[in-house]
Amino acid sequence: MSRRGRRGPFTEKLSVPLVDAPMPPSAPLASHDDKGIALRWVAPPGLRRPTILPSGDGGEVLPAKAIGMPAGNGGYNVYLAETPEAGGQGQEARGQAGVRPGPMPAPLNSTLLLEPQFEDPAIEFGKERCYVVRSVSVFGQLTLESEASPAVCLTPADTFAPGAPRGLAAVASEGSISLIWEANGESDLAGYLVLRAEGGGELRAVTPEPIKETTYRDAQVKAGIKYTYAIVAVDAAGNRSEPSARVEETAR
Repeated sequence: MSRRGRRGPFTEKLSVPLVDAPMPPSAPLASHDDKGIALRWVAPPGLRRPTILPSGDGGEVLPAKAIGMPAGNGGYNVYLAETPEAGGQGQEARGQAGVRPGPMPAPLNSTLLLEPQFEDPAIEFGKERCYVVRSVSVFGQLTLESEASPAVCLTPADTFAPGAPRGLAAVASEGSISLIWEANGESDLAGYLVLRAEGGGELRAVTPEPIKETTYRDAQVKAGIKYTYAIVAVDAAGNRSEPSARVEETAR
């Protein structure tokens, strides 16, 4: 409408289905590994799944036209929820969705989820992350979302050991044995422990704390004695890898 009272053109007509919103899914179950957080939940009753056309040579699909508003397909959106520390009180915040007031945030999934599962790669060990899920019914260009599911919160713990170091080699020189190995690629690597055994004895650490370098010179050797070495990688959380392949060298 202009200031002079003149009307502009009408927008395109939009058909709106007069249907109930879908039911929310169950509270999701959360688990994690070193790559991300996995969510699983139970689909609510009545949520329509996308139509899957038959494959193969079963003939052509006959043309059809819906009477009235076409039935909507269903899926899910996953959202971050407030942690109890930020906006709730402990268990109550977990039971109630913990959704922030105001405009609806964007879902974590870039496209509608057709299966009741989601993988979130944004994992940060020691930091709580909370989620809610909403069922979605799609009618053409319109979407209808359910209320949020109960929230689930997870604080991932780093219990994942780094990989065993590789490429260990030993070279003897007068009065010492030098070691070299390939660097590990983990971003949270704290360093390496050097293990040594004399003769056929048990491997013991000769470095009391992890070292950053991928080389080590062992000057505490006796000429004529055969020594066995292995390297263990240690991450920032204190997780230790399996020992590397062993190498043997005789001191000069």
